[in-house]
Amino acid sequence: MGSGWRVLATGARALLPACAAVLAIAGCGDSDAHDGPQVTQRVTEQFGRELIAGGQEPLAGHETVLKLLREDHDVTAINGGVAAIDGRRPRDAEGSEETWALNVNGIEADERPSRYRLYAGDVVQWDLRDWYVTLDVRATVGAFPETFTRGVFGRRFPVTVECELPSSAPCRGVERALERAGVATDGSDPPGGRPPAGQPQRAKVLVGRWQHWRERAWPQRVDAGPRYSGIFARFAPDARSLRLIDWNGHRVRVAGAGTGLVGAMRPTEEDLLWLVTGVDDRGVARAADALDADTLRDAFAVVVTDDGVERLPLPPPR
Repeated sequence: MGSGWRVLATGARALLPACAAVLAIAGCGDSDAHDGPQVTQRVTEQFGRELIAGGQEPLAGHETVLKLLREDHDVTAINGGVAAIDGRRPRDAEGSEETWALNVNGIEADERPSRYRLYAGDVVQWDLRDWYVTLDVRATVGAFPETFTRGVFGRRFPVTVECELPSSAPCRGVERALERAGVATDGSDPPGGRPPAGQPQRAKVLVGRWQHWRERAWPQRVDAGPRYSGIFARFAPDARSLRLIDWNGHRVRVAGAGTGLVGAMRPTEEDLLWLVTGVDDRGVARAADALDADTLRDAFAVVVTDDGVERLPLPPPR
């Protein structure tokens, strides 16, 4: 299994450019001024919890990830990789294992950013995060629906929705959310052929209570912990509660009845698995309702409780 492309570096943090310091989600540039195919770039911190910068650029002139990053940012590159963005480097501190991690369309990149070719509609996310607990977060939910509508290297993969209760409202809601984005949910091959070898060839979305899925080989990784799943949450042995974990791997709190989870995994090189699940029917319904681009934007995974939607992993308690 590939480890994705990352370059670790040390050094003091520098101030961000004025534009990034005041940036809202729309980004520095005026995306309406661009004509033709677009690509989106977002620079975040700590598993997508903080937006540093974001916006759209025309694909023309930004055909690789590194060219796109250099358009709006001061980049320190090493051997085709990225060591610092606008002076922000991984912390030089004892016990720190930060890195700039790269996802394209919610899938961890295995190609050097200087060689990673972009295609119209791609969403690039650079995230400065700690990987002390898990080196690889192979897939995230933060580029919905582009994970399914754009795929990898300009090629999409077949998508199948499998439900505990096929006639349930959450199942129909997930299918409709994908179909509205133009994604067939019956596993049929999309036009143009599948991505190249070594990239995801298929995706499955599981919808239903965790108790129904937990005995399957790939979902079992969630119960084994974030080191194995990349999802910072674990269900209780009776599946009636969800243990929420911080990015240091410690349990912060437990969420009970009505809790839903939306998470993504890449259990093999060729498979993507999305989970729209919960501790009970109400939790599954909440997770299905969270399958929305604005709700999921930049998130690695989300939990939905009585208090609303919260991104995972949680920050460590102060």
